[in-house]
Amino acid sequence: MPNRVKSELLVQMDGASNGDGQGEKKYVMVLAATNRPWDLDQALRRRLEKRIYIPLPTEKGRKELIRINLKDVTIA
Repeated sequence: MPNRVKSELLVQMDGASNGDGQGEKKYVMVLAATNRPWDLDQALRRRLEKRIYIPLPTEKGRKELIRINLKDVTIA
């Protein structure tokens, strides 16, 4: 992520967490996914309070995903 973009994202996240300045706290939910979590910037990771690790599916799980996604496809 270019430094300018990263800096702006961090500034906006800090501004969002400080509320509107009138005592009313607003909530922002950030939903993100990556297959390279070790490459995330430390400052960004500190601002994300909850992290959930979802491992890759097992072989059985992958077969089930394929079956579900191809249920309407005619296969020879």
